[in-house]
Amino acid sequence: MRCVLRSFRQAVFPAVLASSVACDGGTDVFHLVGVSVALSSDSLIAPGSVAIRVTATNLSWQDVLVVPSHCPEAFVVLDRDGRTVGPAPKLCALVGIPPIALAPNESYEFHHDWDGQGLDGPLPSGEYFVVGKVRTKLALVTSRPRPLRVAR
Repeated sequence: MRCVLRSFRQAVFPAVLASSVACDGGTDVFHLVGVSVALSSDSLIAPGSVAIRVTATNLSWQDVLVVPSHCPEAFVVLDRDGRTVGPAPKLCALVGIPPIALAPNESYEFHHDWDGQGLDGPLPSGEYFVVGKVRTKLALVTSRPRPLRVAR
């Protein structure tokens, strides 16, 4: 996984910014951070993988702290009933990674490759949903779900 810090310091009207984020991802109850998820493909054919990019964007007029999520991943996989079925659990080192301060309109990206492994092993063929998740100092913010078809 790799992370990219990007700056979007552009002269954009707040209404345009808010409407573009509202169409793209979820925001927390305080409307401080927008989260979106993008997939390299809408299907995963085993034994391949799909690249997942989760982007957190500061929508406020002040700095916002985002907690980097390297372990566990910055996404979850849901089945058609909304139950979390992936990704597979992994051991995480208890290393204190300091939060990242995002300036207004600045974004931070989390990049993952997912191979279709679920909580209990390989996910069977079917339709699933990928949801990005980013923790701020105030809340856990999630994106809108993106459909993903798994074929084995």
